[in-house]
Amino acid sequence: MIPLAKEHYDKIREPLRAIPFNTLFARQVINGHIDEHGIHAHTEKVFVDDVSDPRSIYILHPYGMSLIFGDLDNTEFNDWLKTYIMDTEGERTKNEYLQVYPKAWGEFVKEIAGSSYHALGDGEDHDGKKIVEDERINMTFRKLKNIPQDPSCQVVGTTGDMFYEMAGTVIPKFFWRDADDFVDNSVGFSALVDGKLASTAFAAFIVEDRGIDKRYLEIGIETLPEYHGRGLARQACAALIEYCLENGYEPAWSCRGNNIGSYKLAESLGFEEELRLGYWMIKASE
Repeated sequence: MIPLAKEHYDKIREPLRAIPFNTLFARQVINGHIDEHGIHAHTEKVFVDDVSDPRSIYILHPYGMSLIFGDLDNTEFNDWLKTYIMDTEGERTKNEYLQVYPKAWGEFVKEIAGSSYHALGDGEDHDGKKIVEDERINMTFRKLKNIPQDPSCQVVGTTGDMFYEMAGTVIPKFFWRDADDFVDNSVGFSALVDGKLASTAFAAFIVEDRGIDKRYLEIGIETLPEYHGRGLARQACAALIEYCLENGYEPAWSCRGNNIGSYKLAESLGFEEELRLGYWMIKASE
């Protein structure tokens, strides 16, 4: 299969934008926002069947989210994809989280996995399975709700020092090259308790549709374990949403189907469920 060079990304930009659900992570790649240096160097991947006229496309964001879209009836591309997904060479170093369009690609994923497939209704134990079926929920913002204030909490703009200090799995350093990149090209708000960093809400992806004059900002959020349950994430997110509303961004929120905490947090801020999509975890090599 053919890696698509960045100078040819324009050839798949419009088909990607036409997909009727949140693909901001993939659009971040195609819009050239993934840096060629630092922690993101060469970790994004874009493969197509034909550089001159791409019909079947695969995009991987460095964080581990991926997307397959386009023509399903492409034997050479499908053969490559089967080898890649099943990782016969044992090269996948971390879990990958796959979305597809159209949804018939999901049947292809299930078919190639065979007995290594763990379906959504098969329970929690998926040891020995290569591909685990899941759901991803896209949320639509309606109106910011009133947020109870914690008097011990101070919400401030996320600084370069906080970029390195924040720990967890959904944090700025996994989406932006370094503190300078984050400060220059993203935005975040952090909740402090007694002057200590407790929670950070930040722009994981920022995408602009110039043709229709719309800008989107997808929210990432993390709270340190010792501060869970205090509503600090809600306060940090509310500040980021207010920033979006004041600066012409449409806030976006997505979460995995079993992430009840993220779902309830989004609802408490004024998001509503828009749709549920097939979503597949492809496990790293053992």
